Amino acid sequence: MTRTNRIGYLGAYPIPQVTRGINSAHLAAKAANPDVEFDIIWLNEWFNPDKEAQVAHQLLDRGCDILMQHTVSTAAVELAQEKGIYSFGQSSDMSKYGPHAVLTSMINNWGPYYTRRISEFLNGTWKSEDTLGGLGQEMIALGGLLPTIPNRVHLQAQDVISRIASGQQHPFVGPVGRQGGKGWLAPGEVASDSDSDLLTM
Repeated sequence: MTRTNRIGYLGAYPIPQVTRGINSAHLAAKAANPDVEFDIIWLNEWFNPDKEAQVAHQLLDRGCDILMQHTVSTAAVELAQEKGIYSFGQSSDMSKYGPHAVLTSMINNWGPYYTRRISEFLNGTWKSEDTLGGLGQEMIALGGLLPTIPNRVHLQAQDVISRIASGQQHPFVGPVGRQGGKGWLAPGEVASDSDSDLLTM
């Protein structure tokens, strides 16, 4: 969907959760368009609408025509709507703030997880455990896809969403290297959810 091959990313904090999301989005974008580049600006805040708007303007000035974010205000989405470019919502469905701009939104959908854990507590089976879940565990959902997305892209996106949710596709499949050119995943090798490289990325 990019014409400039530059995607701007508003990063909250450079912590594993955020870095992992940026890296998986970058790998997916590169698979669709090998010429794409990400331009990341770290805000070191989760929510600051004024600062997010300022950073989004900087990214547009640097030639980005799609905005992604791991911050949670709607500032970037609203700017994308105003400027006639595309964006992605984060944590909630932001499409009403950018009805012609939001390609989709990643939605925190923790209700099913909370229900399961509370049920375990009530029936005496709860135990402390690390949890890492996504589309397949219904801890993350995606908003509707922008209706004006070309049909071919829409079908490809739906296929990837279904394959990730069913476990048939993983965001991190080799060959993938580490920063600086060191190896990580060999061709066809899939990172496991318990992989320390994912948890400390």
